[in-house]
Amino acid sequence: MQIKNNYKIANYTWFKLGGLVQTFFIPQSISDIKDFIKKIDSKDKIYVLGLGSNILIRDGGIDGVLIKLGQGFGYINLTDGILRVGAAATDRSVSIFAKNNGIGGFEFLYNIPGSIGGGIKMNCGCYGSEIKDHLKEIKILDLKTHKIITKKKEEIDFKYRETNINDNQLIIEASFYTEKKDKDKIWEKMQANEKMRKQNQPTSGRMAGSVFKNPNEISAWKVINKIGGDSISNKGAYVSKKHNNFILAKNDATANDVEDLINTIKNQAKEQYNIDMHLEIKIIGAK
Repeated sequence: MQIKNNYKIANYTWFKLGGLVQTFFIPQSISDIKDFIKKIDSKDKIYVLGLGSNILIRDGGIDGVLIKLGQGFGYINLTDGILRVGAAATDRSVSIFAKNNGIGGFEFLYNIPGSIGGGIKMNCGCYGSEIKDHLKEIKILDLKTHKIITKKKEEIDFKYRETNINDNQLIIEASFYTEKKDKDKIWEKMQANEKMRKQNQPTSGRMAGSVFKNPNEISAWKVINKIGGDSISNKGAYVSKKHNNFILAKNDATANDVEDLINTIKNQAKEQYNIDMHLEIKIIGAK
């Protein structure tokens, strides 16, 4: 395991922004986490970082602990028709593993730049599929009691891009039901989805995924387009011309530039069309 103090976290996020983290912890096992938690102050706020593709860390950094699960949590196994995946495994690697083993239903994960743990916590999805669709159960390490809890899918309240899994519940593993499908058909669907993504979304630059959840009955990008679209910017942050629900950061951008732009979009959507825009990305840290 690795423990780093007063660590600049920017390179671990897709925005490449953010101040210092008081304690950055990369465990490789459950025992690493339990031992570490026993040693820190119980009052310390604990945050969890996945691949950093869905988060904005503020310029003031994090006064507390940021946990990023190491490769010890990146395993993918198939036993008796059940796909067992460590929370640090990437969505893309799970999709490829499923394809190589002739398992359908995981094609959509090929296009989501995140980890399985983060994907479950926010019920990620695209192209008509969500991560909950084939989920059997998850294992959680409770950061307060240090106990491992197994939760069946039916015990989790899955909603559009959110769940009732709280911040003290660290997902460490997920199990999925599987169904057989022709490998060539799986690959064709993965490639078709990838082609669509490249045509409709930015694929390079300093950014996160979709910034806002879709409001009722309208896509978030359409709302942003109605209030000005890619002409909206704030200092080092600007709205993508290719897809208005993506915000990109210039080399001289600050996290504050991005957050101010987000707030501008929220305010204008409310003022002009009485639409409440809710974030899909997570913003943490001090300004």
